[in-house]
Amino acid sequence: MESFSEQLLNLESSEISGDWIGKQRAMTSGLSISPEAEIQLSFDNIKDHHQIIAFPSNMIAMFANNVDMDQPIQLAVGQRTADHQLQYLAAHYAADGAFSRLVSATLTSSSQPGLDVFT
Repeated sequence: MESFSEQLLNLESSEISGDWIGKQRAMTSGLSISPEAEIQLSFDNIKDHHQIIAFPSNMIAMFANNVDMDQPIQLAVGQRTADHQLQYLAAHYAADGAFSRLVSATLTSSSQPGLDVFT
């Protein structure tokens, strides 16, 4: 069995793509929690303005390619937990750097069965 230090860390952009759909809940800075709601993410559109980095164990991190002063920012992580399923967590911060909300989602790929979206 390989130890973590022997594994190669993939710092190339993940091959995650396509549309993902699922359910999300959000928590605001005031600790109020939203009802469960539908969510759809298109990773093809996200790649236009976010960097996606793949890590071992099907983990990904996403952050903006450019961060402008006085603009809100979002940092997100995800992990594929089963075929075509992704657990997603995104932290949102206001332009002044204050935490604004945390989003948790479980997503399912709408891509074809058998396609490995983390190649």
